[in-house]
Amino acid sequence: MFKTILFLSSVLFLFSGCHLNTPATKQLTATISGIYKGQWHCVKSNHTGPITCNLKKKSDNTYNAKFYGFYAHVIPFWYNVKFDFKQSDRDLWHAKGDCDLGWLGGGKYTFDCQINKDTFTVTYDAKASAGTFDMKRKTE
Repeated sequence: MFKTILFLSSVLFLFSGCHLNTPATKQLTATISGIYKGQWHCVKSNHTGPITCNLKKKSDNTYNAKFYGFYAHVIPFWYNVKFDFKQSDRDLWHAKGDCDLGWLGGGKYTFDCQINKDTFTVTYDAKASAGTFDMKRKTE
């Protein structure tokens, strides 16, 4: 009896530190990198237009987002934002970021974003502008 208890205790001790790479674990570490396309909408001016984001992983949870789109369908814009994403659920990620586009570009913008599965939603705010980006991951 004592040998059986000792053996089971040893087995439990040896395997207690093991990490099993189950499908659920793989999903928790899935990448959110990719190309997202959609529309931006300014709530202050009611303008809208196409927007694309190329989201690339830099390190652990740090990603660089390159946004590019068109204002009034003819004036191009682009800028980069660094985000430190936090994963709150298997398919749900949150981050905040900011960038200064200078006087001509509208000054400092702040961003609050969420990725849920393949949907990337961004709320932005600046002195002269505020609105949303609603994008979906581009599939091959």
